[in-house]
Parts: sequence; structure tokens; C-alpha cells
Amino acid sequence: MHEEEREQRKGLSFRAKNTLVFVGLFVLLIGSLWLINRFMLQKYYLKHQLEDLENVRLMLEKLIQDSSDEELRLELTRKCESSGIAASLKREDAQGVPVILFMAGGERAPWGGGKTRSGMNPPPQTIYKETDHYIVTLIQDPFTKTDKIECQGVLTEKGEEYEYFLGLPMAHIAENVSISNRFLLIIGSVILVLGALLVFFFTDRMSRPMETMSTTLDATVEDLKRANLALEEDVRKKEEENQRRKELLANISHELKTPIALVQGYAEGLRDGLCEDEESRIRYSDTIADEAERMNRLVRVLLSLDEMESGQMEIEKSRFDLAEVIRGMTETFRLKGKGQPPRWELVLPDALPVESDELMVEQILQNYLSNAVNHVTEGGLIRVSAAPEGEGARIEVFNEGKPIPEEALDRIWNKFYKVDKARTRSYGGSGIGLSVVKAATELIGGSYGVENRENGVCFTLRL
Repeated sequence: MHEEEREQRKGLSFRAKNTLVFVGLFVLLIGSLWLINRFMLQKYYLKHQLEDLENVRLMLEKLIQDSSDEELRLELTRKCESSGIAASLKREDAQGVPVILFMAGGERAPWGGGKTRSGMNPPPQTIYKETDHYIVTLIQDPFTKTDKIECQGVLTEKGEEYEYFLGLPMAHIAENVSISNRFLLIIGSVILVLGALLVFFFTDRMSRPMETMSTTLDATVEDLKRANLALEEDVRKKEEENQRRKELLANISHELKTPIALVQGYAEGLRDGLCEDEESRIRYSDTIADEAERMNRLVRVLLSLDEMESGQMEIEKSRFDLAEVIRGMTETFRLKGKGQPPRWELVLPDALPVESDELMVEQILQNYLSNAVNHVTEGGLIRVSAAPEGEGARIEVFNEGKPIPEEALDRIWNKFYKVDKARTRSYGGSGIGLSVVKAATELIGGSYGVENRENGVCFTLRL
């Protein structure tokens, strides 16, 4: 993805996350307030209204004590209008006719009945407060079927009896709570939308420096990761190279131990005059020369193998006729061997052009052919075949002889591994020829293999 698009996507994601967090928190806040209002505001409001009802009642009793106090009348009227409380005050004259002394608010007293409650009112649902001269109750209006709070009381002042009534509809409280909740939702929704927009747009400004820093940090971290991987790879290669050199020195020491001992023994024999005749001296000298040549050849091959495995050997690919190379090499090996010579069979096309490193291919074939000559049964068959395969070629070198043990098929490619150590020593083998095949094949990008067949062993090479 393009760097600019990646940065833009990160920015939008950051803004969206912040906006969603704000919206979530604000919705949680509004929801909590709504639930509190829904289940607790009415109780709180009722408690407050009962306090207002009590204040109005006390003001009425003061008015009874001083009915000429106009300022008190005005304050009582304002209190009733603001709190939604209906208040009425009366007394009877000498003839028993009710005289209304004060009236305010929307609801009027249903006068009649006893001194504390009208006979037409139903029994109270709840009694909030009751004393010897007044009572505060919750009742249901028989006409509207709505709940309301009533306070009815009787007070005697200067030998005259005064009766007062206070009423507060519960619908008034419920309506106030409902209005409060609706207002909360409306204002909350408006603030939510405006706040979300402000957070969304202002977060972009605030996040740009952070995004720039994040992008720089990401790039730095990626560079550090790449550098760390490169360092780890260098360390791994160094360790592998050191391990290869340690193995090389150990293997060289092991392989040279026997020929050095032979050379030392025969040399000491010559020095000490153990060879009195010319024939013995020649035999001792030939043995020393053969072992020295064996050591020299072994060292050269090991150094060449180490160069291949470390990747330091350069590959020079060219196009050449593989069939012609095979014919030339097999002709050379026909002259080798002791006893009854093997029977050679070539299965080759007239020409087989391939593109690879010719010297490497020759080295691989040389080891395959040498291995076949050294392990073929006396007078047995060696068959070399090659054919095109894809853009390259497949080569098979088969020799009649003993099969390779199954447990050794994967191990014969290891340096110095020998299936039959006595036989390998007899023909001067060092056990590294197939290791050279493995390293050279991997170096030129080919593949190698081996399999036991009915009456022999077949080695393969794919280019």
C-alpha cells in the first residue's frame, strides 16, 4: 500500500476511535442520568414538594393568626402558584355559613364532611404525616382517577375554628419529571452530535504530530528489524563457517592420521636400514610416495569442498553438449580398474545441449563414475544414461553390485562417511566424493539422488 494512503488510514482510524470513545462515554453519561431521573427524580421531587406543602401549611397557620397581613397573603399566593399547590382557608360565621378567607392555586377544596377530611374523599392510599390537628395523605381522585396529595387540618384561634385544605396533583410531579427527562435527552443529543463533530475534527489536528512520530518510529523499527535480521544472518554465517572449518580440521586430522603413520613408519625403516635389498627400498619408497600423493589429493579435495560449501567458489555457466562430455569421461574410465573390466553401456542422444557450469558437472560425473567403477561387481555392468528433462537434463549412473543399506542412503552424502571402510581404503577412497557431489550440485542449482535397484545402485543428477 502507498505510504500516504497507509498514513491516511491510520489517521482516520485514530480519529474514529477517539470519536467512538467520546460518543460511548457521553451516551453512558446521558443514559445514566436518564435512569437516575427515571427512577429517583420523582422521589426526590416528591420530597421537595412535601417540604413546599409543609411550608404553605405553616404560612396558612400564620395567616390564621393574623388575617390582616397582606404581605403574607401575597407571599402565600406566589408560593402556591410557583409550586402548583392549591390552598383554601375558611371558617364559619355566627350563623354557620362558611366564609372563604383565602384561596389560591388551581384546585379547590371539596368542603364538607368531617373536620379533617371531606366525606366525599376516598380512604387514603398513604398517610405521610398525621397530628392531632392535620393530616397529609396520598389519595386517588374519584373523578379523574389520578393520585394527589392532600393536607387537611383544623386550627382554633381566639375561640374560632379554622379549616384549611392543601392539594397537590401527582400528575404535576410526573409531568415535571417527564419534561425534565425529555429536555435531558434533547439537550444531550444536541451536545452529543456537536461534541462528536468537534472531537472528530480536532482530533485530526492533535493527532497529526503523533501520526508523523508514529510513522517515523515505524520506519525506524522496520530499519532496526532489517538490520537485526542482517546481523543475525551474518552471525549465523560466521558460526557456520567456523563450524565448517572446525569440522574440516578435525576430519583432515582424522584422515591424515593413518597415511602419516605409514609414511613415518616406512621412513624410519629406511633410516634404520631395515631395507637391505634394492627391491625393499623401492617398495618402501613407493609406499611413501603413494601415501604422500593420497594426502595431497585429500587436502586439495577438502579445500575445494570447503570453498563450495562456504559459497566462495564462483560459478561460470555456459552452454555445452552434455552428451559429448559424458562420452569423453566414460572413455577415460574404461581404461581404469583391475581384474575383469566392467561392461559399459551408454544411453545418450546424439546431442544434449544444457546450460550450467561445465567444470562442476564434470567434477560431479567424475565422482559418480569413480564410485561406479569402484563398487561394480567384477565384469558387471555400468550404464550411463542422459535425457532432456524440462529445460535441463537428467543423468543416471548405474552399476551392478551390492545395494547400499537403507539406513545409509541419506548418510552417504556426509563427509568421510564410508559404508565399507575396508573396501574404501583398498581403492584409496576418502569418503568425501559424494560430499563433493552434494556441494557442487547445490552450488549450480541442481538436485542429486540415489536408489537401490534390483541388481545394483543408481545415482541421479538433474540439471
